[in-house]
Amino acid sequence: MESQLVIDDSELDEEGFLVTAVGNDSNEIDDISAQIWSLEVRAASRDNEAIDTTEGAEKYMLSLESRELRRQAQSLRIRRTEFVAGELNHRIDMKEFTQFAASAAPE
Repeated sequence: MESQLVIDDSELDEEGFLVTAVGNDSNEIDDISAQIWSLEVRAASRDNEAIDTTEGAEKYMLSLESRELRRQAQSLRIRRTEFVAGELNHRIDMKEFTQFAASAAPE
């Protein structure tokens, strides 16, 4: 169950294989980026289905799904940006500490 994924058929290639790369060794930024990609692909798929359908209720539901998927993708973009900013601040803090420790070391 840990490796189970919920995917959309729009994420599969012509032969039925998952297009995105998923692995246990990926970092959090890669995981978030993969989720964003998946949401965007699914939203685009809903948009295309809405264009192709003539039924008003179905078109409306597909439009709602697309909007929600894009909202989720935007939330993940914000999360990814905050994560990257936090990582950058941590690296800057460590660099300043290292420089301070090196300059304070007795000769």
